Amino acid sequence: MKKTYYILFVLLILVTNANAQFEGHYNLHDGGVDVPSSSLFILPSSEFMLFYYGGYKAGKWRQIDKNNIALTETRTKTKSIAMYGSSSTKKNEIAINVGSLADAHAFINFSKDTINNKDFQPVFNDSPNCLGSEYLIKKKLGEYNWATITLSLNSQAGRNPSIYPYKAFSYTFPLNKQHTDYVVLYNKEALTPNLNFTLGKKNNEYTIDGNQQLKREDLTDELLKKMNNSKKIIDNENDTKKYGNAILYSVKENVIYKPKIKPIFIVKCAGDKNESTATDEDEKLPKLTPTNRNNGFYTVVNYDYPSSDVSKYELAKKPSITMSDILSVHKVISNYGGYEITIVFTEAGKLKFKELTERNIRKPIAIVVNNVIVSAPIINSTISGGKANISDGFSEKQIDELIKNLKE
Repeated sequence: MKKTYYILFVLLILVTNANAQFEGHYNLHDGGVDVPSSSLFILPSSEFMLFYYGGYKAGKWRQIDKNNIALTETRTKTKSIAMYGSSSTKKNEIAINVGSLADAHAFINFSKDTINNKDFQPVFNDSPNCLGSEYLIKKKLGEYNWATITLSLNSQAGRNPSIYPYKAFSYTFPLNKQHTDYVVLYNKEALTPNLNFTLGKKNNEYTIDGNQQLKREDLTDELLKKMNNSKKIIDNENDTKKYGNAILYSVKENVIYKPKIKPIFIVKCAGDKNESTATDEDEKLPKLTPTNRNNGFYTVVNYDYPSSDVSKYELAKKPSITMSDILSVHKVISNYGGYEITIVFTEAGKLKFKELTERNIRKPIAIVVNNVIVSAPIINSTISGGKANISDGFSEKQIDELIKNLKE
């Protein structure tokens, strides 16, 4: 029995020592001239805190082996949008602060009832880079009963130009006559996956996901005090109590098409380029690589990682999947905006596609339509669902042409 306790005690010491080698402070050296670098704190309580410019992330860490720990973010705020209302001395109008929607590609609609089909109006133009502190939408008190704000589901949209149509959520808020001042808060991070990464140690050097090299610094009372003070300051800045009462809302899925009306706020900054006025006639296919192969899905026989130059790809002489293996082809709205093609395979085609992807993990497969390689995606895992997508920035007109050729 004593021997068993001794072994357990030794194992406990080994695990503790393995964990202790990661506990500390790490500077990520990702800042710039006016932006401080991010700081990572690995705490003895199996928790971590990652501070970045304007905020922080927190979560848990666990040991993978003696040289690696896995960090997983835990979130307290999971809603992408919120509205708060308060009262002021103003009696004849309401004001809605929408400044946080600048990089949300947001649309807004005011109505007397929730089934009003009035066109949604963009809140901002694309890419407003020089924002002021407040952007207020003002309406007469009692003029409208509802405000509906529509946001893209694509968290990667940022301030890049919109690609229409795109999938969205519409949030409908009641405009209570007791409130005159409203604030809309947009939480882009709620649309993104939780942060997950690995901190490893090799030859006394620390790395994130095996790449970025970091230096570890012991946790001192002074460092922990700075960490706690930073957290307190950020929490105080993000305290929503100062905005008033939270407004309950209803939500539904929607699709946003290219707007017919101008944005409420048009923000032009020094050096901004004029927005494109290209028409369908002006649009051109992305630069595609011609080939003498027939329509189908091909193995790339000369792929050399990490090359992505499709023009140098040599395709197998025969396709792994032919048009006879395709059951149907559809045009759908992409999760990232615009259109893409969904291909559904026959039962035989489903098996062939599974085998093709299984043989080509971390390699590209080439999709040929009308003697050009229209897509050459890198396969990350075996695909057994019997479907494939083509989404390379084609316009709706170009997608229709590709579908026509795929069906021939």
